[in-house]
Amino acid sequence: MRLCSVVSFAIACFALDALHAADLRPGGVVKLQFPELPPTLQAMVKEGNIPATLTARLPDNYTPEGQWPLFVFLPGGGGGHGLGIDEAAQTIGPRDFIAVTMPLFKRRFLRDEPTGGLHITIDDFEKIRTCYRAMLGRLLAEVPGIVKERSTLGGFSNGAHTTATLLAGRDEFIAEHFRQFCFVDGGQDFLAAHCLHQLAARKWRLLVLKGDQPLMRDPLNDGNPTDLRPLLDATWKVSDTVARHFKLDWQLITMPGRGHAFPPEYRRLVGQWARGEDLDFLPPKATAAKDR
Repeated sequence: MRLCSVVSFAIACFALDALHAADLRPGGVVKLQFPELPPTLQAMVKEGNIPATLTARLPDNYTPEGQWPLFVFLPGGGGGHGLGIDEAAQTIGPRDFIAVTMPLFKRRFLRDEPTGGLHITIDDFEKIRTCYRAMLGRLLAEVPGIVKERSTLGGFSNGAHTTATLLAGRDEFIAEHFRQFCFVDGGQDFLAAHCLHQLAARKWRLLVLKGDQPLMRDPLNDGNPTDLRPLLDATWKVSDTVARHFKLDWQLITMPGRGHAFPPEYRRLVGQWARGEDLDFLPPKATAAKDR
């Protein structure tokens, strides 16, 4: 009986190892679910019960013995459930980096708050960092070869707010595992006031992309949408002044003719920056100045 138990255990371990090896093939997609975590922001908005998921795409040249930085890109809005990897993978490209997406988290969701309750704030810091430590910690444990050099964390809109919240709260886990941070039309509430003066910021590379077209929102929920772009531009100007004062590795790029969006032609630019390549500042000219 004892021998049978040992054999059964060995067979089970072999099957698990074989499955794990299959997941870790070059170009493979790894999905890690976290049903024990609290509801994602998307689940709060839609009142669904889909568990939080981290999705990672391994590079086409992946080997367990290699060294692979992460490229984590967080979506805007409600953030989804972490199931779609296309935006992150298309931004960083098919080689050299592990592309990752995760959902967004918020401590509480109140529809009568400004911007309909979606906007990530510093109030959400503890919940965000607890969930991301669990998710990224498991990825680090299960995928060999991940390194912090050139590992990048960023996002669009609410994903950029989430990234900046983690930096503003000085989360030790994020500071340990990431060296590059990018913000696409978001994160402005936190950077100048809470992030750029930190000693740790002198070790970071920072990239901001922002639109220049009107951004119509109803921040007071009073039925009177206003253009927030002038306020955002003023905030970015302060951040730019602070970053230059402290001589940070900082680039602020305006996307002419673009609104509140992450246009596909600018994904190439972010990928070049993350890989440390010279930036191509000549994306196609916008054909319409519409705010998505």
